Amino acid sequence: MQRITASLLATLLAGTMMSGVAADAAPTPKGPYLYDLAKQNSVAWKKALGSRAPLWLKQGGGPSSPASSQTIDGKEYWLANTCKTHNCGNNLVYALFAKTGDSVVALSVSIPDRYSGSVPRRTHAKLTWLGKPDAAQKEVLQKKLAETPDW
Repeated sequence: MQRITASLLATLLAGTMMSGVAADAAPTPKGPYLYDLAKQNSVAWKKALGSRAPLWLKQGGGPSSPASSQTIDGKEYWLANTCKTHNCGNNLVYALFAKTGDSVVALSVSIPDRYSGSVPRRTHAKLTWLGKPDAAQKEVLQKKLAETPDW
């Protein structure tokens, strides 16, 4: 009887722990990633990059998060981001991909590696607009940048 009770208790504890894991699991990302969007919209992406984009971005390297859906002046976009591998804090990009696939605009941010942290990062930042964002698109991209930690 004691063996059955111990076995039952172990089973119940395992079940409780497993249900806790499932409840704490992060939701599945909804939006596509920047480089998937870049492949799907390759003509618009290459046009936006032009000659002003940083080399690391043109080479297609860097981690990203799932894109979020945005509506700007009645047009649907994916708002995506990426950053330079092993130097995310100093090199990042926020991009708007039109869901129609016809346009991409982006904001590239670079901060010198010698940044000391004694003043806000934004005082050292070089902002480069990629593509031809209008005022409303610039506002969305700048707002997203302002949400960046330690900005």
